[in-house]
Amino acid sequence: EQEFYSLKEHMRDLKSELKVNFTLTRRLKDFIGINEKIRLYLRKGKPLERVRDLLGFRIVLCSMPKDTMQSIKAAYQVMNKIIEFFVKERNCIVAEAEPVLSSGFDAKSNPDIIVPTRSYIMEGFYNNLKDNIKDPKKKGYQGLHVIIKRPDGLVFEIQVRTMAMDVRAEHGTASHGPYKNDRYEGENILVDFSKV
Repeated sequence: EQEFYSLKEHMRDLKSELKVNFTLTRRLKDFIGINEKIRLYLRKGKPLERVRDLLGFRIVLCSMPKDTMQSIKAAYQVMNKIIEFFVKERNCIVAEAEPVLSSGFDAKSNPDIIVPTRSYIMEGFYNNLKDNIKDPKKKGYQGLHVIIKRPDGLVFEIQVRTMAMDVRAEHGTASHGPYKNDRYEGENILVDFSKV
């Protein structure tokens, strides 16, 4: 709760400074999502302490329905300001992100998805961020993800997306339902999405 309200206040300040509107939502990963992630980590031999996105916040910029380089740079600007806020003002640590592996994304098949030639994350923090804007996932998912660790040990994730990225992630080609089916194929995990 406390982090949600401090982030919300900080975002209000950013709204004026960067001249950007946004929505901010919080989420707790549901039981099915936690269970699936733990099974995946166990199967791949990854340490369970790397599951760090049980608590999260998502910031969606109220940009145009189609991305432009301006909206993409705005997403990076917002993420940079969030990192600055949590590191400088809240004495938090930005945890090292898992590396983004080659995703198989085909830019020619997705002409509406803008992929910058470089990341705009501030120097010194690129390895602490999942930059799926510069490196989209196979189905076209884009977004910026960072893991923040408070001095008391609480860990949470912050995601930043543009409106176009959010629509694609929630309802379009990068939506989570088909993504989960592909990701856990062969695992015999039955997910009843009507109960999620």
